[in-house]
Amino acid sequence: MAIKSLISLDIDSKRLGKTFRVWRFTEIFTEIDLLTDCDIFDFVLKNPNGMYSGMFSKFDACRIAVNGKQIMYGTVDKVEYIMSETDDYIKISGRDWCFMLVDNDATPDTLESVQPKIYIEERCNAHGIKCSVSEAEIYEKLVIGCGESEISIFNNILLDSKQRVWFLIDTLYTGEWNMNAPISHTFTSHSNIDGIPIKTFRLIEDGTDMKSDIYIYGSNGSGGFDLVGTAENQYMKKIGISKLSTRRAYSDNASSKYTSIADKDMRNSFRDGTELVIGVRLDSDNVYLPNTTARVVHGNYGIDSIFFIRKVEYTKSIDSGSIVTLTMIPADSTFEKIWQADGTSVTNRRS
Repeated sequence: MAIKSLISLDIDSKRLGKTFRVWRFTEIFTEIDLLTDCDIFDFVLKNPNGMYSGMFSKFDACRIAVNGKQIMYGTVDKVEYIMSETDDYIKISGRDWCFMLVDNDATPDTLESVQPKIYIEERCNAHGIKCSVSEAEIYEKLVIGCGESEISIFNNILLDSKQRVWFLIDTLYTGEWNMNAPISHTFTSHSNIDGIPIKTFRLIEDGTDMKSDIYIYGSNGSGGFDLVGTAENQYMKKIGISKLSTRRAYSDNASSKYTSIADKDMRNSFRDGTELVIGVRLDSDNVYLPNTTARVVHGNYGIDSIFFIRKVEYTKSIDSGSIVTLTMIPADSTFEKIWQADGTSVTNRRS
């Protein structure tokens, strides 16, 4: 059974030279995650009479929208025609347009004094990708080996500037996530505060990837390494937990900036250990995207905090209807409170 959805899929059929809009699906899965190089989607459509129409094919451009607002521009990677005992289906799978930077390897080369903004803009333009690139520090020597993707080079040359790379809707961005954005949604459970009802709730407090010490090493010019930046997690050290992480500076010049880089890596490992995953019903009034913030109020857990939305999944099935799953980490205001207090949780429950 195919059900009309608040999610629509526009596909530019190269074979037929037309654009088709689909809004009736058996199943939907669309994931938008700031941490992944390329976001993915899967749509399952009814295929009456099991016909092979050839309407859709690999490399067809497509646009996904929720409540009329575009959330992804991408391409079809794979089309599957599926027969079961009860019905026939077409499954369309693909990724956002950043696949061009993931699937293309950079040309091996050695470049001096690379300006990240210029380099990234040139490579994006070469693949027809829109970009919004921040200024960043010159990367002194870039050595590109065989088998390194374009997107991996972007990440490497921005490490010393402490900048991130992400793709959202149809544009590649560099810089910082908007951890201080105005609140876009309020989600509530067991509270008299008005908001979007939370259907499922999962709070994860994970120390697996947290580090007690981070050391950054730079070349000393004699074939060895000098320590150029350090950071400590005082909370872990006080309770006797030792977990050291080391990495090499990508610039050969020792600089005090590496202390701030190490400190940022340390804080991120702490922040990422607190993850909140909630599920809500998709309604006709809301569109959810990463790089936004939300207030989450849960009376039973003692939570009334601001979170940063890092990942959004839109799913739909005949049994469960249309569901949005949001993965969040503490926004700056919430993070600073638990960091300064050596806290281990965003909840105010202490009993």
